[in-house]
Amino acid sequence: MKNTNDCSEYIFEEAYQLNSIDIVEEIVKENNHQLNTLSIKAVVKNCINVAEINAKLLRKIEELWLHTIEINKEKETLQAHKIYFFSKFTQ
Repeated sequence: MKNTNDCSEYIFEEAYQLNSIDIVEEIVKENNHQLNTLSIKAVVKNCINVAEINAKLLRKIEELWLHTIEINKEKETLQAHKIYFFSKFTQ
């Protein structure tokens, strides 16, 4: 890594715009790899170093955690609604 700008901690900042799952799916279908990651062809052709690849992979892992957190919040909301509606209609 050249400097701290290569780190992915900025992903957890409020202003970070996380791509939706739909956008990620579209990009993967078009490119056979995720946005802001390198294809295997680019790695081989440009002799990319391991530290750079690791930094990019860490970014993707952290983005996945953000998606996981969001999905968990949605799941909890749905469970609360389910309990509420179930209690209303079974009385």
